[in-house]
Amino acid sequence: MVRGLIISLLLALPLPLGSHAQILSGILNVRGTSVPACGAIGSPCTDSFPGTSLSSNWVTNVAVWQVASGQAQIANSGYVHGEAYYNAATFTNDQFAEVTVGTVSGTEEYGPSIRNTSSGAYRLGCNGTSLTLWVVTWPSSYTLLGTSTCSSGDQLFLGASGTTITGYDVTLGSTHIAVADSTWGSGYPGLAGYRTITPTTGVSNWIGGDQP
Repeated sequence: MVRGLIISLLLALPLPLGSHAQILSGILNVRGTSVPACGAIGSPCTDSFPGTSLSSNWVTNVAVWQVASGQAQIANSGYVHGEAYYNAATFTNDQFAEVTVGTVSGTEEYGPSIRNTSSGAYRLGCNGTSLTLWVVTWPSSYTLLGTSTCSSGDQLFLGASGTTITGYDVTLGSTHIAVADSTWGSGYPGLAGYRTITPTTGVSNWIGGDQP
């Protein structure tokens, strides 16, 4: 009963988008408590990107991805843009993904992606100054849905609720993009990237799951 009251109070707090899911995971993950499967509300999936490559939990689209110093990044071969999505869990259509962006510049753009399939995705990217939200149809169709501002090192959130797609710079707190789009209705949360130089940065601390 006490735990239920705490969770109810938590959900009422005006926390940054995605924070509720992370905190709920900590509340539920105690001895003797049944913890939902990764991806469910209150128990998001996470990846800190150890090693030198994405794990078998990931499927890549178009680009080749690599891991360096705890950051996932597009490798210096093949396509310079692409996504990767986490398919080791089942997600509802209303889902989110969060990442921390490295030291990006105008020649590199990284962020989260949602509703990924082999056909396309929604992706949010930061190049150090501009925050951009795109709908992608593979292999090469990119449609810009909205823009805002961001900075290197920021935590970015991308979520879907019905046809509402929301991109948010959690670190800045005041920059967000919200649009209505029905191109993609289901899929998996993941990553997005673009680079025109030898990769020097990427994304870290990935979180993805169902929307609270």
